[in-house]
Amino acid sequence: GEIRSIYLIKTTTRTGAYIMAAAATAVTSDSTVKMYTQKGARLVWLTKKQLPATVKPGDRYDATIEKDALTIKFSDTGKNKVYGKKTKDGKDPVLAIKGKQLSDAFGIDSDGIIEHIPVKTNGKTMVIAR
Repeated sequence: GEIRSIYLIKTTTRTGAYIMAAAATAVTSDSTVKMYTQKGARLVWLTKKQLPATVKPGDRYDATIEKDALTIKFSDTGKNKVYGKKTKDGKDPVLAIKGKQLSDAFGIDSDGIIEHIPVKTNGKTMVIAR
């Protein structure tokens, strides 16, 4: 992601020496999604931020998994359902995809590793691919 701002932090050590440190706040671009490894399996968790603006809780989708690629197509006849997460404003769409097929397609990292994978959204189709 791009760096939006840099903060300069001035602090003093026990010996009285000044230290200047730069802390950058990076903004993750919309063009990547996070793929987690949890309990030895891969997991993609998509929220309102990553999903197309038109996707609502209750919508349906199909997911196709191939080597290093996950394709999500939103349609009225999709096999899977977009879930809703309660928020103070109502419900936000949430989509989680996990399992052996995803692990086989993207390989498994050690638990706790988060990989940023490019995503392209075109209308009702999202392609998450290396």
